[in-house]
Amino acid sequence: MTNTVKIVAIFPELLWPEMEELLLRLSVRGLSLMPVRGFGSYRNYFRKDLLSTGLKLEIYMTSKASKPQTKAIESFINTHAADSGLVAVEPVSRTNLDLNSDPVDNS
Repeated sequence: MTNTVKIVAIFPELLWPEMEELLLRLSVRGLSLMPVRGFGSYRNYFRKDLLSTGLKLEIYMTSKASKPQTKAIESFINTHAADSGLVAVEPVSRTNLDLNSDPVDNS
């Protein structure tokens, strides 16, 4: 049985075009992207609730395959959004997909 992990990255939405290019170069097979609001090192003092908008990226893959992707995403976040980005890797105890199989070709 292969260990599965979830890579989570939260970053400013202005960085999405560059992040998308990175993910294409890494041949990431699937992802979820959702808008989020919150604050970390910096708060949005122009708003009463102090929240800034960003994007949350989730990628599920095998633990072994995640190492180079995680390093590349961390490097990107540290370079472009050091104090306003976050990367985390979480273990996943169960999934209904075989992440070792080839993706379905719909062409």
